Amino acid sequence: MKIDQFGRLASGESVARWRWGHPDGFEIAVTALGGIITELWVPDANGKSADVVLGFDDPNDYLIRPGCFGALLGRYANRIAYGRFTLNGADHQLTKGRAKHALHGGLVGFHQVVWAGEPFEGPEGPGLRLTKRVPDGDQGFPGALDVEVTYQLSADRQLIIDYHASTDAPTLVNLSQHSYFHLSGHASGQVYDHTIQLDADQYTPVDEDMIPTGDIAPVSGTSAELREARRLGDIIGQTGATPDVQAGFDYNWVLNHPEGPRQCREVAQVIDTVSGRSMRVLTDQPGLQVYTANHLTGEFNGKGGVPYVQHAGLALETQHFPDSPNKPNFPSTTLMPGEEYRSRTVYAFGV
Repeated sequence: MKIDQFGRLASGESVARWRWGHPDGFEIAVTALGGIITELWVPDANGKSADVVLGFDDPNDYLIRPGCFGALLGRYANRIAYGRFTLNGADHQLTKGRAKHALHGGLVGFHQVVWAGEPFEGPEGPGLRLTKRVPDGDQGFPGALDVEVTYQLSADRQLIIDYHASTDAPTLVNLSQHSYFHLSGHASGQVYDHTIQLDADQYTPVDEDMIPTGDIAPVSGTSAELREARRLGDIIGQTGATPDVQAGFDYNWVLNHPEGPRQCREVAQVIDTVSGRSMRVLTDQPGLQVYTANHLTGEFNGKGGVPYVQHAGLALETQHFPDSPNKPNFPSTTLMPGEEYRSRTVYAFGV
């Protein structure tokens, strides 16, 4: 594993980056800032590798550009309505900046802080262990939180992400990863030639602020119906698209899981019909946010000076449901002292 300096932040702090992989061209680069995956190289059927994640050449861009490119999300991924929740009878207000609702952990989420990193050799392959102790009251969340996230690359082209957290007081935890994928390569324009299929019979409808209504609704007859593989270009970005997906997807799907304890299982498959690369998503989480980079406009450039236009990437964020602390019928995100938060997500690549 190689380590170098990714660059310096405006504050003058240098940012470490680790790079490792396998001889077939399956390689990754992860920076201490936000645990960001800055590069992910995946071979195609001819053995030619492409960097399949969107990102930037300057670490400062990850802080000033919206979108949490490639980063870890926490302490609470996705939205909490008005940044408010009640836990064990106590009311809490989160930081929001100028936003109406708290998103991805408050004003300064896990994607904006520097983590400690240590290489290791895991059972599935070489990896990087990132750790962070988050103090009580950070961004308004109660309890000091110890967080560990590991990235491993297996020889059979799996990116394995394991999450672990513990707390000294009742708190909320909902961790995820926010890479934008384009399986033809990050500089390949829009993801319209990707097909997507989800193992989800239901989703969580939202209001005009993208806050779940609290309903868990069937996907049948809606634009969220992805139980059969569908080409993204046939659903979004087209004049004939239904109004709710004209700008793209930004939904949480309720993943199908067998009865009993949740196990890591395949919940999504994406195939790029141009390059032939495929990506399967496996997780033990109850939800999956599919987001098609609707906020991108081409007004700023990514790696290599490439302008990132709307729908230039596809994020598949494994998670608990948005606003769960305010929706009693949603799976709980409460973590108590003496308990451990553990979760695994796998992005498995093929051709």
